[in-house]
Amino acid sequence: MRSIPLAALAHSIWIGSLLGIWGALVIANASGAIEPCMPFWDGCASISKVGRSWPAIVWFKVVSVACIVCLVLFWMRTAEQLKRGGLAVLGLIAGGFLLIYIIALGIDGTLYRWMRRFGIYFFFVGLLIAQCWTTRLLHRRGCGSRSLNACAIGILAVGFSALPAFALVEDDDWLENLFEWWLALLMYGWFGLLARTLPWDDMPAGCDTHDAHDAHD
Repeated sequence: MRSIPLAALAHSIWIGSLLGIWGALVIANASGAIEPCMPFWDGCASISKVGRSWPAIVWFKVVSVACIVCLVLFWMRTAEQLKRGGLAVLGLIAGGFLLIYIIALGIDGTLYRWMRRFGIYFFFVGLLIAQCWTTRLLHRRGCGSRSLNACAIGILAVGFSALPAFALVEDDDWLENLFEWWLALLMYGWFGLLARTLPWDDMPAGCDTHDAHDAHD
């Protein structure tokens, strides 16, 4: 695991997720599986609807599984670098539940519907906590960046604003889709910003892994 540069894993997650989601959207539009639209603006389709359409589902599942492997390895490396075992646990939770979601995607039945629902929910929650925790640790140790902090704030803002929005808006499928696409964009974009901000294999010089705040984290 030490032989894999952390920056390479972050880049792989970022680029792989974009290729997986956008590729599936292009395939779904081109094949007529969904009406041509831009879900980032009108919430016309969920990521699940795009990902489970044929033949986009083949591309989406293959790329997603590769991203899950990189995701788990990334959080194991990050936990090792930042001396926080909890990050590895969160990474395993996020990766494991995303795998459950991917396995159940495109399969009919009540059980598989619940697998998809719980899978994507706990994936987002686990990843959100891990990203915000890492952003906070890097900021306190002088290794973060304004763009990374802004992205983490954006993730929290979109995540928490979704709850009251769903409660206030009737027939909110389009709104749920909209939040889902933007949240995915921000959460995967976080990896790209991290790779650009900290292109390191090991913790860079000047980033104290044993800072004075460790006892309070």
